[in-house]
Amino acid sequence: MNVKELVYRLVTLRSKRNRFQAASALLRLSFLEIFSGKQRDIRFSCFGFTMHASSYAALKFLLTEMFIEEQYFFRTNEKAPFIIDCGSNIGMSVLYFKFIYPEATILCFEPQRKAFELLEKNIKVNNLKNVSAYNVALSHENGEVDFYEPETGAGLMASMDNARETHGTLIRVPTRKLSSFLEGKSPTLIKIDVEGAENMVVDDIFAHRHNPPQFLLEYHHGIEGRKDSLGSFLQPFEEREYRYRIQANSVAIGEYQDIRIHFVKKDYL
Repeated sequence: MNVKELVYRLVTLRSKRNRFQAASALLRLSFLEIFSGKQRDIRFSCFGFTMHASSYAALKFLLTEMFIEEQYFFRTNEKAPFIIDCGSNIGMSVLYFKFIYPEATILCFEPQRKAFELLEKNIKVNNLKNVSAYNVALSHENGEVDFYEPETGAGLMASMDNARETHGTLIRVPTRKLSSFLEGKSPTLIKIDVEGAENMVVDDIFAHRHNPPQFLLEYHHGIEGRKDSLGSFLQPFEEREYRYRIQANSVAIGEYQDIRIHFVKKDYL
């Protein structure tokens, strides 16, 4: 995001109070990023939350995505929506969901060890109610899988897809099917950002006849060595009468691309 885009985002935030908080937070984080050196495991307060992160740079990146770009904003008539957060990282998405829906119930999933430690800390220090966190990777089957996590701290990309990430430390992590957490439950929203495993998570959900009214999903398109398959990914959503909006950065053919997709069940809103 360049300076012009950032200013536009700040000006168009939903309330003047949020604009002031966002501008103040970014200014402070930029200053701290420059003068903190290689300080790790930092603490920062804004938007009514205390935030723990691996660095000021990582926190500024995540804060911009969540509270300024508002990538995970969604509307619902429910006062206390039930939210599934697949790929919670250090918990900035969880704080954002609690910011817009304070009474929400949230299930969080994060396999990266350091990120999960910070996720648990951010839940605890902010005394978040009705939030549960699981240190597992989500997949289409229960078991274990190779997982690549970054060597320089939480907040960076980690993946169980060796075509997506091979430069981190290789570990083994447990895998669980999301459907096993949803028996008898009807989520309002499923948010998915699982670095290349989104197909497996969605296949599992639909195979067990779960059709939540909304998805917020990051689709990883153009992964090296793989055939482009966005059309087949969208097909089961279209068959189930989801409407959707797509947002993506512009890249050359053949380059990797993150695509954000908001699915809403027909006639839900």
